[in-house]
Amino acid sequence: MNEVRLAAFHEAGHLIVADFLELSAHAIVNDDGSGRIFYSDSDQVGQLAPEDRACLTVAGEVAEAMASGGDLKRAVARTFNSASDDLEIMVMAVGTLERSHPQGRDGAAMDAARAALAIIRQNRSEFDRLVRTLYSDRIARVGPEPSALRGGQVAGPVEMRSMASEAKVAGHDLLAKLLEATIAGREGRDVEPFKERRVMGQLLVE
Repeated sequence: MNEVRLAAFHEAGHLIVADFLELSAHAIVNDDGSGRIFYSDSDQVGQLAPEDRACLTVAGEVAEAMASGGDLKRAVARTFNSASDDLEIMVMAVGTLERSHPQGRDGAAMDAARAALAIIRQNRSEFDRLVRTLYSDRIARVGPEPSALRGGQVAGPVEMRSMASEAKVAGHDLLAKLLEATIAGREGRDVEPFKERRVMGQLLVE
């Protein structure tokens, strides 16, 4: 399986669990096989129960394991060995759970991986659609329209500028324009955010 398709599985794993947890998120997959997920409300993610945070974090590696024939233990190990933000979130979430789990850290992490696998299997048709969309369009979204993109105050301007820059570098021009238009709107500059948002919405949905 090529790296881009594997990245599509990984990000779709995060997205399907995010959707199950009623979070708004979008993910991008780059031509070099890297990927990134953005949550519209990072505070909401931080307020999840530790077991939900752990499940959300390990879901990407669980989905990759499904695609490549790996197992859950390997998925957990890869999450703990990652150099991404996933590692910090996983350590914090599992660190809370391991104190009350009879098998400690490993048991808590495996429970999270099993939960992620169950969610993916229960929502397999939607998961497969997300994989296809990420592979073909390099971008997909779940949940209601992020309040940050409606002009809310969820994502700050620094975070949104960083997201816009990353999207532009990755070649996702529409997403970059949408984020830049939202920032401009908050700063009182003349923009047409609805047009960009409508176009982006069509792209993200299908």
